[in-house]
Amino acid sequence: MKHPGLNLGAAHGKDHEAAERMMFGFWVFMMSDAILFGMVFATYVTSIHATAGGPAPHDLYDTLITFETFDR
Repeated sequence: MKHPGLNLGAAHGKDHEAAERMMFGFWVFMMSDAILFGMVFATYVTSIHATAGGPAPHDLYDTLITFETFDR
């Protein structure tokens, strides 16, 4: 069964090396995004209750604001 996309087995010489670099760069980009968003979520989860006596997120934001952006 053939799938559309980059066929690394069909590339020869410099084309093969360029294709491997592109694929490696793509996966480095995807992994860096996964790490970045993982760090953002981890920061949120660990500091959600660390307000030091200040207002909590439920005090600052109302969930009904989300629905105000939709057209009726």
